[in-house]
Amino acid sequence: KFVKENTYLQDERIMVNSEKIDDQKRAEADKRSKTEDSRKGNEDEVNVVKEDIELFQDSKQGNAALQRRIDREAIFNVNVGQEKEYDDYNSVQGTEDLAEGVTERSFEINQGRKLVIERTVKLGNKIETYSKVIDKNNTYYFKNNKSITKSTWNRETLSLAD
Repeated sequence: KFVKENTYLQDERIMVNSEKIDDQKRAEADKRSKTEDSRKGNEDEVNVVKEDIELFQDSKQGNAALQRRIDREAIFNVNVGQEKEYDDYNSVQGTEDLAEGVTERSFEINQGRKLVIERTVKLGNKIETYSKVIDKNNTYYFKNNKSITKSTWNRETLSLAD
């Protein structure tokens, strides 16, 4: 009889302990679920804020692109379809007394080893400078200090002299 009661008490303690453990597990599960719900709520709020920021940035970029387009059109719409006339170019200082047409001068450089023929073409306010450098082995042609061909030199400087 004593053994039965002892076993019965042990079983009762085991049941009480298992109920306590189950209660603790339920409490922990509830706590976890509340934490997860809270986290999900925070994630939703963060996502909403991110979407708002992205929309704001997109609209800001769109506005900037629109403003650039308006500025670009304003720049390019000046005298649309009209060619610049020679008088529209700015006059280079010191060339006001330069004669209209082609002016030629020549000089030697490198102790006479190279001959430079310089032709200045003036049409209105537009001035182009052409150079022909002749050395022992080669001849070089330039327009505004950029290399050109012999045919360009002849076409653009001799045809105007006629």
